[in-house]
Amino acid sequence: MGKKSKKKPFDGWSYNKRWKRAGCIADRLIDHICDLIHINASNEWVVYGALAKRIPRSYAANAFNRFRHAAHHYELIRLTAMWDAPRDDRVSFPTIIALLDFPEVTDLLRSSVFEHWAGPDASANEEPINALRRIILERAKEKRDEAPDNLKKLSKLCTDIAASDELKALREFRNNYIAHNLDFSEVDDRAKQKPKYKDETNLLQASIPIADGFHQLLNGSSFGFDSAQEHAKKNSEELWGKADFNIVDRSKKPKKSDT
Repeated sequence: MGKKSKKKPFDGWSYNKRWKRAGCIADRLIDHICDLIHINASNEWVVYGALAKRIPRSYAANAFNRFRHAAHHYELIRLTAMWDAPRDDRVSFPTIIALLDFPEVTDLLRSSVFEHWAGPDASANEEPINALRRIILERAKEKRDEAPDNLKKLSKLCTDIAASDELKALREFRNNYIAHNLDFSEVDDRAKQKPKYKDETNLLQASIPIADGFHQLLNGSSFGFDSAQEHAKKNSEELWGKADFNIVDRSKKPKKSDT
């Protein structure tokens, strides 16, 4: 007997259901990335910045180090989750790719993009309005014709990132040291790939244009990520840049009383 073909995610879903779900996930990924932008900006101070230099050797330093690790690990968990394998309950880029993996996706994409850019039909017959309408329709046709290539480019970017050493190292670190309580006493070669300095920041920056690209194609909308990053940076500077700690330095001998 021949081998049964492996069932793909979302087999049995209607094309319209796939399309609607992909648009919903693209919208939610915008929210997730906005949160990560603020977390990453804060961790620039907490994990990598000069904030630690303000914490002297003390009992407080123990608490700060645990807080720093927790903040960093939370960022890694939320970031790598956006690249988890496709499932119907996963808000991730691979899930969007799997949802759009059907023959009729090009036709749906072209019609959806055209309808968004063309807008409602003009009913007036005045020449100025008709001239404007022709410009709008020409623009809509351009966007419609560009859409399939844009989807291919986004899919290629997702494939490249999914296969990257950076993502593999971050995911392996998350799975082995954060998300699960694993015992490596008898396994020495687990987690061969280790994350490098600011791999998470590089992955976040690479994810931003992909999220915005899917949001534009599927929902006809873009998001001002440049502004979001500026606000996140300013907010973090206002908090951590001006934070003042009154902590006794235990590495220094206490001063003798003058009395």
